[in-house]
Amino acid sequence: MMRKLTCYCSAAALAAGASLSGAVMADEARIAELEERIEALEASPATGDGIRFGGALRFNVRYDDTDAGSAIRDRGGDINLDTFRVNVDGRQDRVTFAAEYRWYPDFDQHFLHTGWVGYDFTDTTTARIGQQRAAFGLQPYQSNNFWFSSNYYVGLEDKLAIGINVDHEQGPLKLDLGFFSNPASGSAGSSGHYSTEVAPAADCGAGADAGLCNEEMNQLYARAAYTFDHGPDAATEFGISGMAGKLRNTLTGDRGDSWAAAAHLNGQYQRWNVMAQFASYEHDPRNPDGANDDIINMSIQGFTGFGTPSEADTFILNVAYDLPVSFGPVSNLRFYNDYSTVRSKSDSSRNTEQNVTGMSITAGNIFTYVDIIRGKNQPFVGGQTMVGDDGSWETLYNINIGYYF
Repeated sequence: MMRKLTCYCSAAALAAGASLSGAVMADEARIAELEERIEALEASPATGDGIRFGGALRFNVRYDDTDAGSAIRDRGGDINLDTFRVNVDGRQDRVTFAAEYRWYPDFDQHFLHTGWVGYDFTDTTTARIGQQRAAFGLQPYQSNNFWFSSNYYVGLEDKLAIGINVDHEQGPLKLDLGFFSNPASGSAGSSGHYSTEVAPAADCGAGADAGLCNEEMNQLYARAAYTFDHGPDAATEFGISGMAGKLRNTLTGDRGDSWAAAAHLNGQYQRWNVMAQFASYEHDPRNPDGANDDIINMSIQGFTGFGTPSEADTFILNVAYDLPVSFGPVSNLRFYNDYSTVRSKSDSSRNTEQNVTGMSITAGNIFTYVDIIRGKNQPFVGGQTMVGDDGSWETLYNINIGYYF
């Protein structure tokens, strides 16, 4: 259900980044061929000095074999227009900017995904202000598949917010420090925003439901990563991340605390890629007496809320293999298995688990995910909450096809 798209770069760079899927292909001849194609795409006419326009059009094919998917099964599956987006980025001397606007017709949602202005102080240090990704854990994604990992649904993957970020990259060392005063633009209560965030539920109110009336603010993110080079075709990145922020109860105005921490590994060994991460988070709101402090409400595009534990640990283990091919326009196949889980929950509910086995296909500017998504107590895989007690696995079959222009 959630829409994974490439980041805010130009459409040409997006196509290249998606083609590589974050990995360096071992076949040097194919790398040279891909670089030539990128240069040709970037040489296409641009509007103005240093400004590039692009976008994407994505379609989704889904067959729902979950308990909640009977209507889709009765129709034999659905084919829907998933996303249409336009983006622009540019540079003027040391000043850079990027903006991206998206439309999700299934939920009649449209909003600013990315919008920032940056300045390169040096070749290694850049500052940006505006709506952007908060660096936490594995980057830019903690998954290979279209559906993300379970971390996306607790607000720890592909997180966008409004604030200031400074990044520094010196050889194998990468540092990020960001302060985000506001969540992503749009009304949290109406779910008019891209990433998952703590936000008031549509029906939050007195009593136990007062615990569902919180919103996030003033979050500080820090991330440090170091890459060890093992030769021309192998490298391992180790990193740690942290987040500390505030929660505001919209009924009382009282402020509580929120924190998260993670340690990760991202290894590229010729055509193999391995990602592993452990994270822990805690939301400690200051709710009125009688409120349920063990469950907090999360808002996401098209949905005003679903329950998540206010405290939990998460684990991720992903394995992927890139296979360069020459089959018509198809240049690369990536096979992957992504596993994620949410455990030690504050509400004592069953573990959330998700396993996605799939393949991504690069064919020119067309990028496709083919996924078998299995989950239990996983939002949008049968259930709509992460605090259930269903111990059975449910399955979705999903194909997402996108053209980047």
